[in-house]
Amino acid sequence: MRYHLPRNVSHVYPIDRYGIHMILAGKDVPSHFCYSTPNGPAVFEQSQLNEFLPTNRSEALSGAASGIAYGSYLSAIEHFLAEHEADLAQALEKCLSGNSLFVEEVEIIAEKHGSDYHPARVNVLYADRKISFVVNVALSERGKQRLLGDFFVLRSLAGYIRPSFVPEAYFSGSTMIESADGPVFAEMFLAEWFDNFHEFHLKESDEGVPGLELWDFSQGCRMMSRVEEEEIYRQAAYILTWYYNPGSFEEIFPWHHASGDFVVRSDHSTIDVRLITVRQYASRLEIPEDARPDPLQPLLFFLANLTVRMRLDRFDGIGNVAFAGSHAVHACVRGFMDALQVKCAQGFCDPELIREFFRAVRELSPGDLAEIFSCVVGAYHEDAPDVPIILANLPDHILAVYFALQEIAAHPSA
Repeated sequence: MRYHLPRNVSHVYPIDRYGIHMILAGKDVPSHFCYSTPNGPAVFEQSQLNEFLPTNRSEALSGAASGIAYGSYLSAIEHFLAEHEADLAQALEKCLSGNSLFVEEVEIIAEKHGSDYHPARVNVLYADRKISFVVNVALSERGKQRLLGDFFVLRSLAGYIRPSFVPEAYFSGSTMIESADGPVFAEMFLAEWFDNFHEFHLKESDEGVPGLELWDFSQGCRMMSRVEEEEIYRQAAYILTWYYNPGSFEEIFPWHHASGDFVVRSDHSTIDVRLITVRQYASRLEIPEDARPDPLQPLLFFLANLTVRMRLDRFDGIGNVAFAGSHAVHACVRGFMDALQVKCAQGFCDPELIREFFRAVRELSPGDLAEIFSCVVGAYHEDAPDVPIILANLPDHILAVYFALQEIAAHPSA
């Protein structure tokens, strides 16, 4: 089955030393509507295109639907790309350096369905190779409000924080999608797709301590080793600390493992983690304009909150709230310290702050930490589903953080 871009021209993007130029030939570049399978993209049959999208991941399992057919959803993405040909050309130019590119075909692949977004992967195929992007699609009112904010935050972070651990966002726009209740507007943006990166979530085990399962549908889902888990948590903490601004107290928040915000690439010998969603980048502190607060206390609160949220997930991504084993704590604290030290070495953080941090840590008692964590947990909404499991594990968690901090303070370069 073949689907064409809604213009009677061919869209070919050759790259030379002058950049990408649009060439309009006599035929269309074929685009295929696909869905993701363990064996790669599979083309939708016509009958499947008439099926409705689920409104989120949970409802994908229950059979609840949105009233928007897959065909309408994918056609809207195709229209969005066609309407932004020049922007797409610029995105392709960024992905290549001086090589000629003649687009042969495009695959638009339905990937998954979240509470806010319905992301699709876009494979641009040329000469037995491909360049992949993601189109994030928001259909709900809440999703549409968040999408534009996410887009501009990603653009902002990419502009001044390097190296980057978040996807580059290229362009955004809105388009109309036909639904069972009439036409609706969807907000979309195109961004970098991290190839061979996969979600991971806690899974219950017979031993009582949940483990991380890598959702690699191409090579097969598997349980991660303890060493791999620790490296995932270390890198996730490193990324969030890398983006923490100790001067303005800006940070990436909220984030949650249950939402699949982090993804990982693993070949059993190396681990690479990326953050694929940034909902907000701002200070969580209410500070008077003329105040100059000591950066140490906000840093301690940032770390405390980081250690709690790093352990939170949902079993299998959609089940009951889950809490990772205590080994995640030391990995999280180590990732925090690694990032802070690199930031100082590169001039993004005052070295005096690290010295003050170590002095404070050596003087902290478990009781002092308990006061900090009391404030952190108090900031959660009392009805948040995470709160009961946080409170149930908090005493042991505080001790785990205390011992991790003491060990790192004793061996800061370890």
